[in-house]
Amino acid sequence: AEDKITHSYPFDWRSKTPTFFRATEQWFVRMYQGFTPMCGAAQPSLRQAAQNASARAIDFIPKWGQARLAGMLQSRPDWCISRQRAWGLPIPVFYNEKNQPLLTPASVRAVARRFAEKGSDAWFTDSPAQLLGDYDPGPEFPKDKLRKEKDIFDVWFESGSSWQAVLRTRADLKFPTDLYLEGSDQHRGWFQLSLLNSLGATGQVPFKQVLTHGFIVKPDGTKVSKSDPEYVKATDEINRHGADLLRLWCCSVDYQGDIPTSPQVIQKFGDKYRKIRNTLRFLLSNLYDFDPSAAQPPPPHSLDAWALAELDMLIADVTAAYDSYQLHAVFRMLHDFCAVQLSAVYGNASKDRLYCESAASPLRRRCQAVMHKIVVALTKMLAPVLVFTADEVWEHIAHKEDLASVHLALFPKKTGPAVDAEQRADWALLMSLRVDLQGQLDTLTRQIGKYKALDAEVVYEVSDAKTRARLEAFGPDLEDMVSAGHYRMVTGSGSAAVVAKLVDRRSEYSTCARCWKRRPDVGSNAAFADLCRRCAAVVAMARQK
Repeated sequence: AEDKITHSYPFDWRSKTPTFFRATEQWFVRMYQGFTPMCGAAQPSLRQAAQNASARAIDFIPKWGQARLAGMLQSRPDWCISRQRAWGLPIPVFYNEKNQPLLTPASVRAVARRFAEKGSDAWFTDSPAQLLGDYDPGPEFPKDKLRKEKDIFDVWFESGSSWQAVLRTRADLKFPTDLYLEGSDQHRGWFQLSLLNSLGATGQVPFKQVLTHGFIVKPDGTKVSKSDPEYVKATDEINRHGADLLRLWCCSVDYQGDIPTSPQVIQKFGDKYRKIRNTLRFLLSNLYDFDPSAAQPPPPHSLDAWALAELDMLIADVTAAYDSYQLHAVFRMLHDFCAVQLSAVYGNASKDRLYCESAASPLRRRCQAVMHKIVVALTKMLAPVLVFTADEVWEHIAHKEDLASVHLALFPKKTGPAVDAEQRADWALLMSLRVDLQGQLDTLTRQIGKYKALDAEVVYEVSDAKTRARLEAFGPDLEDMVSAGHYRMVTGSGSAAVVAKLVDRRSEYSTCARCWKRRPDVGSNAAFADLCRRCAAVVAMARQK
C-alpha cells in the first residue's frame, strides 16, 4: 500500500533533504527477560544485572557518574542492535527458503573463522557456502539456498564489544580492565553498552573503574567550533610551546567539568611550567660535585630536616592524588612545592651555604644531600605529567638508580626519618617567626626603598631558657631563613616566649665583600680586612690548597 502524507519535520539535518520512514524488522536485545550468560549464573534480567553492577561492582570517578548511569538503565527500553546500512559490521544470520533464521554458536564461529582470514567484507563478497565453510547446518538449511542478513550491527554494539576484541585476545592484558576513560556523554554510549555486552556474554563487568571527563569550551563557557579563533589545536600548541607544556596544562585543570580554554590561556600557563623547570635546574646546578659518601643526615632542628619532612608529606599526598586520578591536585601540589617550600623557603635559605661555605663544609654537604633526594623524588613524581622534561632531568642526575629512563623507575617512597610532635612544634615556631620577619622586611622596603635583607640583623628576644635552647639548635638557619646578614639572641622582658625583630644595620656593620652579608665580624681577621670571619677562613683554606 502507499499513502501520501504531509510531514512538518522529516528533513535530514545534515543534508537538508527530505526523509521517509518505513517499517522493517529489527534485532533487539531484551532488557527485562531473564537470561543465563555463557559464563556465570542465571540473571533475572539484563537491566537488573547492569543496575546491580553499577551500584556495587564499579568505582565511578566522579561519583555522580553512578547516578547518571543508573538513571539511564532504569528507563532504558529494549536495545535495538540492528541498522540498515550498506556498510559496517554484518549481523551473521542466514535465512532458508521458509525465512527461518540460522543463528547458532557453531554458525557464528564458522563465519568468524572466515572473517579472520578475509576480513568482515567477506560477508558482502562471499556466498553463504563460502562463509560457513566446513560447517553443516543440517537439511533444513541447505547452504546453496541460504540468503544473508542485510542489516549491520549498531555501532554501539560494535564498540561495546571492544573489551572482547582487545582484553581477551592479548596475553599481556587482563579482563576486566582497571579503567574505562571517556567523556560525560558515554554514560549513554560506550560505558553503558560495554557493560550490557559484557554482562550478557560473560556475566562480568568489563571494567573496575569508570572515569568521566568534561569537554573543552571557550573561556566564557560556551561551546567552541573548529572554525572559532579560540579553538585549540593540539598540534599548533605543541609546535608553539612543546608537548610538555600542553600536557601539564591538561593535567592542571579539573577535568570533572567542562574545561574553559583558548590559545591565550595556554600561553599564560607557560609561567607555571617554567617555575617547575627552573626549580629543577636550580637543584641540579648545585649537585655538580655532590658526593654521597660525604653526606651526613641533617640534625632534627634544621631547615634541611624540615625540607625532607615536607618532601615526605608531598610524596604521600601526590601518590594518593595519582591513585584517585586527581591530576589537577597533583599539579597544584608539585607546583606549590617548587614555588613555596623550595624556591621561597629552602632554596632561598640555602644559597649562602651553597655558594659561600667551603666545598667540603658539612653544612653545604648536608644541603646537597637533601637537594639530591628532592630532585630524584620530584623528577619521579613529575614524570607522568612532564614526560620529556622529567626524562631530560633524569639524564643529568648523578648517583641515582642505574636506569636509562625515569619512566622505568618506581614511584618515590618516604625519604626521611620519622618526625615527632616536638620537631613539628619547633618547625612551626620557626616558620611563624619567618612570616613575621618577612612582614617586617616588607615594611623596611617600603620605608627605605630598595633594600636588601643582607643589610639587616635579626634580633631574637627570648624570655625563657627552654625556648632559647629550641631556637639555638637551628644555628645559621635563624638568619638564612630570611636571608639576613646576621642574627643574635637577647633576653626578652615581655610575656611572649620569643619576639623576632629585623633591624637595619647599614650604619653599624660593614658588608663582607664575598658573601655580601652585613656582619659585626667583618675585618676580624687582619689578613682579610673586608671579609667576615667565615669567608676569611674559607679563603685562607683555599689558598693553602
